[in-house]
Amino acid sequence: MKYIFDSSFLISLYLEDDINHDNAINIFLWLNEDDNFYINELILIELITVITYKKWFSKVKEIKSIINELNTIIINSWYLEYINYFEYLEKKISVADCSVIYDSIKYNCMILSYDKQLLKISK
Repeated sequence: MKYIFDSSFLISLYLEDDINHDNAINIFLWLNEDDNFYINELILIELITVITYKKWFSKVKEIKSIINELNTIIINSWYLEYINYFEYLEKKISVADCSVIYDSIKYNCMILSYDKQLLKISK
């Protein structure tokens, strides 16, 4: 199976005090080690930014290590593609969230996210 990470899922997985942490752990344990994981550069930047704000710079290496241990494929679909898809959708959603939906379609991945608006639009 193929999965694409949204920052909300990885933040919940990493931060023990996050409201969705236990659920993210359960989902993570359910995943198969043969599964393929993807994250795009825009979401990786968002993830590093949030982790830095919440836990400071020292924790950025840890989250990057988690991503590396999963052999996560880092996607670069060019920002113009994301912006074009954002304009096409005409929905109240961020370009970053559009990038996850766009790449989930392009790479045929299931989205791992706690962003309700993102998941609603992706259907």
